[in-house]
Amino acid sequence: MAHLSKFMDDRQLSDEDVADAIGLSRVTISRIRRRIVRPDWSTIKKLKELSGGVVTADDFEADPVKAKERAG
Repeated sequence: MAHLSKFMDDRQLSDEDVADAIGLSRVTISRIRRRIVRPDWSTIKKLKELSGGVVTADDFEADPVKAKERAG
């Protein structure tokens, strides 16, 4: 499980709760949490601050195996 999802689950936060806290849309947080998109640096910084350092840039590193699979 990605750290963002775990952080949210542990604190019973919804996508909307996190989105409101950092100024993004619920849909954007959902897509980040499900690893459909990677957040930009400013979003990573906001997530890190919100989570007290639980969520970091390392949590959003591309998975080289999955990237290779997608490339065909």
